[in-house]
Amino acid sequence: MNINVRLRNAPAIKLRFQPGATGPSGTVAVNPTTITGAPGTDASVANTGTPTAAVLQFTIPRGDTGATGATGATGATGATGPQGPPVADGDKGDVVVSSSGTVWTVDTNVIGDTKLRQGTALTVIGRASNSTGNVADIAAGTDGHVLRRSGTTLGFGTTATAGIADDAVTNAKLANMAAGLIKGRATASTGDPEDLTAAQVRAVIGATAVGEAVFMAADAAAGRTAIGAGPQPQTGAGVGQFVKGPGVDATPFTLPAGGTWLWYYYGIGVATGAVNFAQTSGISAGGTTVATGASGTGWWGWALRIT
Repeated sequence: MNINVRLRNAPAIKLRFQPGATGPSGTVAVNPTTITGAPGTDASVANTGTPTAAVLQFTIPRGDTGATGATGATGATGATGPQGPPVADGDKGDVVVSSSGTVWTVDTNVIGDTKLRQGTALTVIGRASNSTGNVADIAAGTDGHVLRRSGTTLGFGTTATAGIADDAVTNAKLANMAAGLIKGRATASTGDPEDLTAAQVRAVIGATAVGEAVFMAADAAAGRTAIGAGPQPQTGAGVGQFVKGPGVDATPFTLPAGGTWLWYYYGIGVATGAVNFAQTSGISAGGTTVATGASGTGWWGWALRIT
């Protein structure tokens, strides 16, 4: 390369330059760590290397705090940490710890109703099936039903005959009845008891005319009159008076005075106690001697005044 240089008021000078040898190749790299500068300063870059192996160091000023970004996805579960020390044995209040912290026993009567799980409306908590298992709600779905066991199931329902103890139903528990009725069943079929009138009762028991007369009589005397029976025996004088035979050796059997008498007697040997005179009966006026005295014989029998 030729360069001509002319100086003022001087002769011209001619310079010749020869090309030099090729120098080594340079490199440029960027420091991966960026320096954060103070807020409000300028960004800058500096060569921390050499002229032929430059390493650029960038300094970027800190910007203003931005808005909070969206929550990132949940990370993977970390490894389980080491097991902590066991709880020491002893009474912890409502719980007793034993067996080196492996057995926890809840004290009796410390779990209140509010600590139990909630149940659905109109239910009780229990086990309806005839097996061991979890409890469940047993619903009372119908008015008047009670909780009882039926076969192998526990539930609400009506009470069967087996659920009522013998002699447990008193008269006061039966339905009220109108006056003058009797409990029975006049309908010619199996069914519930009915309240029967007197006429229905007579029909049920098949009462005869005589039986019905006795049934309807106001008292015993009226009943005897209704069926034409004699008077009721009595010890006092008058109709219905009743006397026994003397039963004494050689003593006559004489009817008391007054009215008409129905009588009956037989003889018993005083020494032997055996019957020695046949049975005899009849109707006679009062004061009549129906059997004269006989030695060795006592008269046993009776007499009833009928008029």
